[in-house]
Amino acid sequence: MRVLFSFVGGTGHAEPMVPVARAVRRAGHEVAFAGNAAYLPSPAAHGFATFPVAAGTGGQPAPRQRQPLLEPDQGREDKAVREHFADRVPRARMARYLALYRDWRPDLVVRDEMDFGAAVAAEVGDLPHAVVLVLAGGGWSGPVWSPSRWRRSGPSTGWRRIPG
Repeated sequence: MRVLFSFVGGTGHAEPMVPVARAVRRAGHEVAFAGNAAYLPSPAAHGFATFPVAAGTGGQPAPRQRQPLLEPDQGREDKAVREHFADRVPRARMARYLALYRDWRPDLVVRDEMDFGAAVAAEVGDLPHAVVLVLAGGGWSGPVWSPSRWRRSGPSTGWRRIPG
């Protein structure tokens, strides 16, 4: 079985997936990673094949460059999820995901919880997909995903139509 691990952020999104990917590989399956080209050296260093679905750092700090933590701000975080992870990134990566799924033909996509584009492309390609929680806070759950909250804050629209 071919299993593609996909991450939307930097090494902090990729590294928590590595132990799961290793276990899948030890079970005899073929494993690869897809992500931003700037962060693929991390899974490649663990011996995994890699596929770039984005170039550069997308305005993020360079790999392994630490930045100071920001004060918690739920509004800022909601905006980042809504405008970056649930809108700009999926739009930018959708065609690459679809081409990768068509060409490499994974049997399963395992993604981080913020990689919405990988999920939508998997749905379009009728591929099963699963999530590995990678965020320090244990993932985005609860009120941030409530429909009423997204209506108040303005949902991303239209990018689900990109594939077809």
